[in-house]
Amino acid sequence: MTAHTSNKPIRVTMQDVARQANVTIGTVSHVINGTAKISAETTKRVNEAIQLLNYRPNPHAQALRKARAKSIGCLIPDMTTNFYANFVSSFVEYAYEASYSVSIINFQHNPKYEMAEIENLIAKDVDAILLYNGFDDSAGLEMIQQAGIPLILIDRYQEGCSCIFFNNSQTIQNLIHLLKASGHTKIGYLSESVIIQNLNDRYVGFITGMQKNGLETDIRNVLINRHPQVDNLSIGYRLMKERLTKGGLKNLPSVYIASSDLIAFGAMRAIREAGLSIPNDISIIGCDNLRMTEYVDPPLTTIQQSYQDVATETWKALCTLLENPGCEPVRSSLPQHLIIRKSAVFPEAVAADPAFDHFIIR
Repeated sequence: MTAHTSNKPIRVTMQDVARQANVTIGTVSHVINGTAKISAETTKRVNEAIQLLNYRPNPHAQALRKARAKSIGCLIPDMTTNFYANFVSSFVEYAYEASYSVSIINFQHNPKYEMAEIENLIAKDVDAILLYNGFDDSAGLEMIQQAGIPLILIDRYQEGCSCIFFNNSQTIQNLIHLLKASGHTKIGYLSESVIIQNLNDRYVGFITGMQKNGLETDIRNVLINRHPQVDNLSIGYRLMKERLTKGGLKNLPSVYIASSDLIAFGAMRAIREAGLSIPNDISIIGCDNLRMTEYVDPPLTTIQQSYQDVATETWKALCTLLENPGCEPVRSSLPQHLIIRKSAVFPEAVAADPAFDHFIIR
């Protein structure tokens, strides 16, 4: 008995055309629909691929695209973190008021996932793309720009792109200056992987701040996660436990700066399990000012960055880009401040010094 072979022709897709022409799906879509300015050479290559493959656009799909609701793609590295979730909640309120739908995508700090989701959003021809952090993705950013889709990078600065960002490096330098003025000369650092730009900026700020203040950086007390792990509570706990177990209790810093509040929480547990007191034996400072920082024991001293400000400035920038196609990149630098609680205390005279008015929330 012979197997039945269907005579139904295989439908050529837009992805097939993109592969043949060596361009993105978004570029093919723009050539077909005339929705962005594409170079003559690229347009010719796409049209030649269309003819070679005998591609026929689906008229029903085209009609649906023209009638689609206004849409925004928002790429987030980790939706389990409250800061990102709060940002999304605030931004979505602005978008819904303007009748935009928002697709929230968690790329889990994975550059392969990030690239795949960028390609998906371009293929869907969304009206704009927001990318929170992201890394190793220059090809993806170029694809978005070639597709003519407005792009905003968040908590990250990059030339040629619209950016809403914090000066993470300078903030950590300010913190080290304050710590030195408070009598701390041995300062340690805790962080998840520094591959993402904002985390790398904080790490660079630590190294630079130590140098500028004439302080020695003891590499034994610079604890950076090297494992493929995204659970920051576990990372902070493991890094600190390894330091206290293998390195012993001698030559410990008087204070550790953690790259995030969750890293700090994990480290605090390891410190207590070692029989040490916070802040009497070791002070610890986080970054983000998550809601729970007020309720851990002791309450966490932390660097505040406002998710509401990020959402507001991102929406303002997006409106500018949508209302003014082809305009120059929009950039906004947002402030960060230190909130002093009981996990790291400072001499009253230092905390009240006008030199730190720009940095400390009193």
